[in-house]
Amino acid sequence: MYGNNEYSNYPYHRLNYEYGFRYLPIKIFNNVLSLGVAYADELGLIRDRISRITVLDSAADKYAENNKGSFISYIKANPSGEVPFSDNCFDLITCSGTLHHIPNVSKFIKEIYRCTMREGYVLIREPIV
Repeated sequence: MYGNNEYSNYPYHRLNYEYGFRYLPIKIFNNVLSLGVAYADELGLIRDRISRITVLDSAADKYAENNKGSFISYIKANPSGEVPFSDNCFDLITCSGTLHHIPNVSKFIKEIYRCTMREGYVLIREPIV
């Protein structure tokens, strides 16, 4: 969705819409954090409502190299589950199919909560098979 890369054919737009995006208010999200999303293609359906995207990913270096000069910034994930952001800084956080890859999920969930603005939104989707 955001360029020619092997991830631009994102297959879960309908799933994300039905179980998450359709419940969000119609507003501009100024500061969005997406966890483990490569090129942030999962945000394609609401891209026109996002001012800034930060991607936290273990392979951030690879994706950042291919996205230079874009509206997306990349931060390398820490295996401890700690996230390098201040309190209450994101008005939307998305995490789709990522939690089961994180060794310290409890710590990570606490960090997500800490970084979410009051009145902010967190959308988490995990495989259930």
